[in-house]
Amino acid sequence: MTKQCKIRITKDIAGLYPQYRPKVGKIYKAEYIEYATANRKPTSIGVIEIMGKRIIIRRDEFEIVEVLQ
Repeated sequence: MTKQCKIRITKDIAGLYPQYRPKVGKIYKAEYIEYATANRKPTSIGVIEIMGKRIIIRRDEFEIVEVLQ
């Protein structure tokens, strides 16, 4: 299931080039995606766009501020 929302970054994300790293505390427009696989429990991710690149944000690295639709 995919929703449009606004998220706040709560944790610094390692492993990204500095120009693609989202700033902690900043609010971004995002796609919120919930999914489950056969071997794992349901989980969710956020996908934001920075400089034309789609960046995946793990569930413990953001909080939902507002659901859009």
